[in-house]
Amino acid sequence: MVFLREQNKLRSYKPSDSLNLDCHRSIVIFQNKNLGDGVLLLPFIFFVNSKFPHMHIYVCVNKALKVAFSSIGKNVTFVDVTSALDLGLFLLKKTGESTIFFDLQNSIKARFLARLCGVSHRIGWGDQSGLFLSHLVKYRPGTIRRQDERNLDLLRRIGLVPSYHDQEIDSVMRRIGPDQIFAPVQGPYLVIHPGSRWMFKTLGPSDWVEIVALIKIHLGFNIVVTGGDSLMESELGRQLEQAGAINLVGKTSIQSLIHLIANADGFLGIDTFASHLARFLRTVGVVIFGPSDFRIWGPPLESTLRVLTADPREFPCIPCNLDGCGHGKVSECLVGLSNEKIVNALAEQLKS
Repeated sequence: MVFLREQNKLRSYKPSDSLNLDCHRSIVIFQNKNLGDGVLLLPFIFFVNSKFPHMHIYVCVNKALKVAFSSIGKNVTFVDVTSALDLGLFLLKKTGESTIFFDLQNSIKARFLARLCGVSHRIGWGDQSGLFLSHLVKYRPGTIRRQDERNLDLLRRIGLVPSYHDQEIDSVMRRIGPDQIFAPVQGPYLVIHPGSRWMFKTLGPSDWVEIVALIKIHLGFNIVVTGGDSLMESELGRQLEQAGAINLVGKTSIQSLIHLIANADGFLGIDTFASHLARFLRTVGVVIFGPSDFRIWGPPLESTLRVLTADPREFPCIPCNLDGCGHGKVSECLVGLSNEKIVNALAEQLKS
């Protein structure tokens, strides 16, 4: 009881320019970048939708996410914005609605358009100047913070204390049905998502072939391989199919990918969109990180996913955020990972 009273006291401290969302009819969230960035909006969306059911939430995201997430909330509308003109026209339609604009893409152009269209409250990250923002969230140089928490910081900036809705997110996402029909996988299966738009974030093809073989020998699972439709990912999928995996690389929509991961017995992937899906679906597994920073893009400590990296004593340069060592598109910190170590980590996680 004492703890609750103290917590309520803390919640009474707010910024002097905090906002009362009860007085606003809608919010616009702008994050029209990558699929993974869009998925990391879910904690933000579910909190606002739960706390302020009277508000309509418009989410400007990647077109593919608009299709997949169209049914996640009664008052949530995903908007396909492919150009500055599209965003400007959309914001003009919201004139007079008392809208709040959240820039989660760090886009100066988007903020300028929001201001030009008469949106009074524009919240985002920025430097000391906070160009075109009414409410600025700024970090000291070098600050490490998980991306979904950075998103929630925009709500904290206007005086809110976000709560977490992981169970609700999981439940709602599991109701997203597949829009494709695949032959059912016989017996328990794992989803492996080995590729990315940026292949410097993954292991070499021969490593994945060996990992598939080790899983089949030592863990006994069927393996479904998923991925995008790029030439490199497609070729990797064909190689893993020859190693005994079911190859669905480039063949699944986002809805079908969600369904596959939600029903899988485990997941193995790299820093990519599918790993964010696995996190929110609470599927057990392992995510391998190399040059990208797991402290920003990885799952939280309490996640069902375990983060695996190279030994920092051997690779003190990680995370470097480069496109391969020396910009050579190959990351030695990933190539040097033991395939046996990866499979053992997966086995341990599946037992937990």
